[in-house]
Amino acid sequence: VLTTPPTCASTASSSSPAGSTAPTACSGAAAPGYTIVYAPGVVTVTPAPLTITASSPSMTYGGVVPAVAPVYSGFVNGDTAAALTTEPTCLADATSATPAGTAATLCAGGAAANYSLAYAPGTLTISKAASTVALASSASSMGAGYGFTLTATVAPATSGTPSGTVSFFDGTTALGTATLTGGKASFTAKLAGLGTHDLTVQYGGDGNFSGGSSAAVAVNVVQSGYMLAATPDHIDVQRGSSGQIVITATPFGNFQGTVSFACSGLPSYASCAFTPPSLTLDGSDTQREMALTVTAAAAGGAPWLPAGGRDRWFWLLGALVVAGVAMSLRRRRVRLAWGLAGICLLLAGCGGMAAGNGSGNNTTGTTTQSATVKVTASANASAGSGGQTATVTLTITFD
Repeated sequence: VLTTPPTCASTASSSSPAGSTAPTACSGAAAPGYTIVYAPGVVTVTPAPLTITASSPSMTYGGVVPAVAPVYSGFVNGDTAAALTTEPTCLADATSATPAGTAATLCAGGAAANYSLAYAPGTLTISKAASTVALASSASSMGAGYGFTLTATVAPATSGTPSGTVSFFDGTTALGTATLTGGKASFTAKLAGLGTHDLTVQYGGDGNFSGGSSAAVAVNVVQSGYMLAATPDHIDVQRGSSGQIVITATPFGNFQGTVSFACSGLPSYASCAFTPPSLTLDGSDTQREMALTVTAAAAGGAPWLPAGGRDRWFWLLGALVVAGVAMSLRRRRVRLAWGLAGICLLLAGCGGMAAGNGSGNNTTGTTTQSATVKVTASANASAGSGGQTATVTLTITFD
C-alpha cells in the first residue's frame, strides 16, 4: 500500500549508556488514499552481557595457592576491564593442604554500568609434590647375622608429611618393608654374607607425594667374636697366699653373648676363681674386664723343721731316739752308739736335702714351681655365628 516507506531514526547510539532512553521518530511515508500520522517511540538501552570466567592455574601439593585472574568475554565498543566500576574478586577453593587433584576457581563481586555480568568457574590443578628419600644405618660395620637398624626419611619438597610404606633393599634383594610415621620408618636388618653390602630404600609415593629412591649406604659385614688377654701374664704366688691377674675380653664384629671362664694347668695345691664369674658382651664392641685370683695352699709338714724334705727329718729324729735308747742300754758302747747316731744323722740329712731339691706337684715342699695355666672362655652368642671359645695362656710361679 505504501508507495514510500517511512524513515525512522533515534537519537540513541551504540555508546548510549545502559539504562538510558532516546526518542524515536518516523517520517516520509506515502500511501495513496491514506493519511499518515506519526507517533514518537522510545529506545531503552539495556546492559550488554559480559561473562567473567575464573582462570585455571596449577600448583603443587603443599605449595602456595596461585592467584586466580578473571577472563572477560563480551566487551563491546572497544571496552576493556577499565569499563568495570568494580573489579571482581577471584580465588581458588583450595589451600596448600588440599589433596592433589582438582579444585574450583571462582570470581564474584564485579560491577560495570553498561554490562550484565555472568560468572563461570575455572579449575585449579594440584599435582603431587616431589619427595627426597634418605637412608641411615645404625652401624657402618656389623657382625654377620647381628641385627642393626635402618632408618628411612622421606622429606617433602614443599610442606606436608609423606605417608605410605618404604621398602629396604640389599642390592636387588628385598629385606623388608616398614610404614612411615611422621615421614620416618625403621627396620631391623640382618646380613649374612661377609663383605660390603650396598643398602637402599625405595618410597612408592602416596596420594600427595611422588615416590623416589635413596642413595646407597654401604655396610661392611665382618666375622664376630672376641679375644682374651691377661695383664700381667706372669705372677709369683707365695704358698699360703694368692695373686691376681686381670683378664680382658675384647669383642669384635658386634659380638653379643655371655662369656664364662675356667682355668686348667694348676698344681693340685692351687685353685682359681673369677670375679665376676662371667662377662656379658652387649654388641657394642666394648672391652670387659674380670679378675682372676689364684690361691696356693700353705705347704704341709712340721713348721719347726727345715723347709726342704720334712719327711726325711722325721727319719733323722727317729734315728736319734733309737741311738739314745741304745746309749742307755749299752753304756759300754757309748762311742759305738754315738757313731751309729752320727751315721744315721748323715744319711737322713742327705735324704732330706735330696727330697728338698725336688719339683713338680710336691704338695709338702716349698721349692719354687712354675705352672703354665690356660684360661678358657666359652660363650653362647645371642646372634650371629653362635657359641665361641677363646683361650689365653699365662705363667704362675709358686714359691
